[in-house]
Amino acid sequence: MLAPVLVLDLELTTADDGSIGAEQMEVVQVCVVWCTPEGQILDRFHSFVRPTERPQLTDFCKRLMPHIDQTTIDAAPSWPTVSAALAEFARRHQQPGS
Repeated sequence: MLAPVLVLDLELTTADDGSIGAEQMEVVQVCVVWCTPEGQILDRFHSFVRPTERPQLTDFCKRLMPHIDQTTIDAAPSWPTVSAALAEFARRHQQPGS
């Protein structure tokens, strides 16, 4: 049997006016699944993340990600909390030696 695959999707802060460079973007949503190589989902992880450098979503972000509102982001845990939960999730289906 082939090892499960970890698939990660991130949503980041951004702006269309150049005010947020690529190195300044912050994660605002993490969606992750463990799946088989054939695509069957084995487990899911999801969390919103409260950015620390630029906690206010730009109008551009709001248009790109209409499912994410400022109230949700304000109430979300910070990256250290989310990353610890994500690390635990990643260990769930990790194969020995991988």
